[in-house]
Amino acid sequence: MSGEKELWSPTLTFYIHNHEAISDENYGVKSTYDESVEGFYFKNNKNIKFLPIGTGAKFPNLKKFHAESGAIRKVSFINLMRLSKLEELNLGYNQIQLIEEKSFQSLVELKSLRLNNNLITKIDRFTLSSLFKLRFLDLSFNRISIITVDAFEDLDELQELNLKFNQ
Repeated sequence: MSGEKELWSPTLTFYIHNHEAISDENYGVKSTYDESVEGFYFKNNKNIKFLPIGTGAKFPNLKKFHAESGAIRKVSFINLMRLSKLEELNLGYNQIQLIEEKSFQSLVELKSLRLNNNLITKIDRFTLSSLFKLRFLDLSFNRISIITVDAFEDLDELQELNLKFNQ
């Protein structure tokens, strides 16, 4: 995995480039500890099937995590743990079918979550628990047919919810 940094933001951004793959569920970020990285991006890469493990341990001050337009199938707590400063998470345009219970539990500062254009079928209280500061949630263009009555119970700060084009 390459840790090449882009010229426009040399101290704040980490990229996974289009030719690189994450096809193992237990794949970890192969980078040194770096407090200066605030953005983690891998876009338009169908070789990415899982979120990497250990991102929060390597980049403790991460604020933006974009992994859109890939082939990610599921979201687990282990992929997002220790990302306590994360404010923006974009997992749109993937193949996510499963969001394990309490996957977002450590994302205590998260304000924006994009899960649009995936294959999600159900949202319950445990899917979005602990997202107390979330303001924007995009669940559009999924296959959601079940939303439990308490699904949004913890979302005290939610200002915008997009559920367009679901079942």
